[in-house]
Amino acid sequence: MEIVVPDLKPGMSNRFQQSTQGFSRGSLILGSLGYKEEIGQEVETTIRVCTLKDPLFFGISGFDETGKKTTKDKRTIPYERVTWLRVFPNEEIGRNAIKRYYDTLVDDSLQTDLGALSYVGLQTIQEYEPQILELLKK
Repeated sequence: MEIVVPDLKPGMSNRFQQSTQGFSRGSLILGSLGYKEEIGQEVETTIRVCTLKDPLFFGISGFDETGKKTTKDKRTIPYERVTWLRVFPNEEIGRNAIKRYYDTLVDDSLQTDLGALSYVGLQTIQEYEPQILELLKK
């Protein structure tokens, strides 16, 4: 799959595999590549003021002569976007899957069909490649 976009290295990938459970059992779960990019960041600064009450410990372990110690911690939290590239066995299967998914988005009476973009039934693949089972055994 990585040769689809040879100049980019995916940070995540899901390999093609055969589904063994649920309503998609026996279907081909489509492979996908995930590309992560930083689109921003948040810088968080925490200031802590610690105060001792016992003068015995004033002036040690970072506490000043009044029994106070101030620490400042800073951390950067990246904001990331992941772009998923789903790879279909051929262009026509991909176009049909996108149409099936889109149809559920525009028709309020239908439940969104994410499965259309996640797996392809063996029967569908055999329509395009009748010898798929023999090819896979090789």
